[in-house]
Amino acid sequence: MIEYNNKTEKKYANKIDYYDLIINEINDINPKEETTPSKAYFSDEFLENITNLLTSNGVYIVNVMSKNYKGIYDIFVKLEEYFPSIFSIPTQNRLCSIFLCFNSKIDMEQYQDIFENNKEIIERDDVVELALINPIK
Repeated sequence: MIEYNNKTEKKYANKIDYYDLIINEINDINPKEETTPSKAYFSDEFLENITNLLTSNGVYIVNVMSKNYKGIYDIFVKLEEYFPSIFSIPTQNRLCSIFLCFNSKIDMEQYQDIFENNKEIIERDDVVELALINPIK
């Protein structure tokens, strides 16, 4: 994405700090490593690129599955090195967790209030459609 941003003319002069949201939803039912996505997606180079691509208020969301609790914890510790605020949504078995990684420091109490005030909307069993926007070539 960084290479694409650097090569592409956009209406914004700054090719870095461009995305408000980046979602990493790479899962493998039979992972070869302890966690999925693989450790390559938590390397220093990868996470540095992600933080550079996000706007100052941007959010990186990653769904992590692990064969054990330590794998989830290790990923959390790595993400903490790059993101000032992280909100985690674990599954019941605690072997999967969705991490919402904020590129800026946020007031977690205020965020929790917003989350609680919108809990009914979040928990509704509605179908949510996602649109993938492809870059203009």
